Amino acid sequence: MTGEGTHGVIGEETHGEVQEVPCDATGTGVDDGTQDGTYESSREHTREEVGLKSQVGIRVKPQAEDRAKHQAEDRAKHQAEDRAKPQAEARAKTLAEAQLKTQAQTREPYLLECVRLASDGTGVGYIDGLVTFVPGLLQGETGLVRIEERKKHFLRGELVKVMKAAAVRQDPPCPVFHACGGCQLQHMNYEETLLWKNRWVQDALARVGKVHVRVEPVLGMDFPWRYRNKVTLHRDKANASSGGKPTRGNAAEGTGTQAVLGYYQNRSHTTVAFHDCLLLSERMNSWIRAVSRVIDDFPGIEDVTLRESDAGEGLFLIKDSRSGKGSTFAVKRAFFPEVGSALATRAGDTPLRLWGQETLEVSFLGVHFRVSPLAFLQVNYIMAEKLYSLVRQFAGLTGKEHVWDLYSGVGTLSLIVAGCAHDVYGIEENPFAVEDARRNADLNGFKHVQFLQGKVEDNLPRLPLRPDVVIMDPPRAGVTAAVIDHILRSRPGKIIYVSCDPATLARDLSRIVRGEYQVSLVQPVDMFPWTRHVETVTCIVNKNR
Repeated sequence: MTGEGTHGVIGEETHGEVQEVPCDATGTGVDDGTQDGTYESSREHTREEVGLKSQVGIRVKPQAEDRAKHQAEDRAKHQAEDRAKPQAEARAKTLAEAQLKTQAQTREPYLLECVRLASDGTGVGYIDGLVTFVPGLLQGETGLVRIEERKKHFLRGELVKVMKAAAVRQDPPCPVFHACGGCQLQHMNYEETLLWKNRWVQDALARVGKVHVRVEPVLGMDFPWRYRNKVTLHRDKANASSGGKPTRGNAAEGTGTQAVLGYYQNRSHTTVAFHDCLLLSERMNSWIRAVSRVIDDFPGIEDVTLRESDAGEGLFLIKDSRSGKGSTFAVKRAFFPEVGSALATRAGDTPLRLWGQETLEVSFLGVHFRVSPLAFLQVNYIMAEKLYSLVRQFAGLTGKEHVWDLYSGVGTLSLIVAGCAHDVYGIEENPFAVEDARRNADLNGFKHVQFLQGKVEDNLPRLPLRPDVVIMDPPRAGVTAAVIDHILRSRPGKIIYVSCDPATLARDLSRIVRGEYQVSLVQPVDMFPWTRHVETVTCIVNKNR
């Protein structure tokens, strides 16, 4: 499965902010000892004074009480100052960082050589001994870089000009590539993107997981364009609040009109409009233009999700913040005759059908599926089918095996392997997906497949049989330690792990291979060409079975 992930170099520097915790942050420590010493000295002095003045009959008790009172007040004052000191230092540090940032932005560009790419596709070099991240710079290139952000352990720069270009550099075909956050790798040729994805998987396994195995070449696409079957577009917030009048800079490329729907810009919630996204089919792009023409009439629309079936049928899901006359519930099919189905939803609500079917119909490897709008499905039909074929091949089922499918979604992997298994048990937390999975099992006539709804760690004890094969396709966060421990206690013959994040895959493999398991095959799949993301299918075998 996929989703958004973190930016950074796996196992090395990160893009995260480094926070310093001030020493003696509680206001205690050295000062307490100093105050205790001062108090002791004062007390000895008081004793001597009492002895002397007692000899001449002077009352000293009020004076001693005054001194003790003043000392107590001084201690309280110093302790309050000590407690306030870390906050004052933090404010000063924040101000200093802001001043450095302003200074860096006005400074002349640096000449920087890129030595490698981080796992998010960002170029990596060094300035004044600090690792520097520069989007758009490729390995072996030299560029003029202006520092945008300074942190204690790293810098972030903007590429001003490429002075020495790499042979693999190409002009990005997309006109909004540099502004849009959807793709990160269009400035290099496709074969080079596959090589880097292979390296990122290899590095993650070795550095994060300490797993040293061969990683197969990435399985790529013959035509790496027009592959996405799903897209979510965001309405520009300024447009929504101003009655749909577009803001400056949101003009769609190639048209004389203003658009209000787009992708999010990288590292922000600013929308980037487009006329033709090269990752979407021409049909989907035409649907987006149709929505853009009438969206001003529906100020409640926040997000729009479009899905396309493998047969070219469309499903339109609208996220609406309003109800009543101005809501998307008043949308008429006449506005979008090209889209076969439409549903609307508000936060937490079950989607309401506006017209057409409530599900999208697709097929993989001869198995048919109906998918509801809020259920997960791989966004690339061509590569998804290749991935599913790999899983079935790695499982090597003979018809006698008991199979667990964890994080089973709408039942794609469960039902694709069901024809060669004795029985299959799937576990999925998303209730919409579980409903789809049960309906899909009935649709394909699989009576020996069951699905449980809920968290995997909660439902594993409910499974009745020891598995021969465990299939896992978790979200980007990976698998919890509790799930891994339960699987290892069950001692399956094979574990097939489908991952969308090399770092969490490496972490989980390091837990799995400590005992009687070993990695036999790692096969990356380019599910998302031109982006930093990569799917990886890993086959893990029990050495004792």
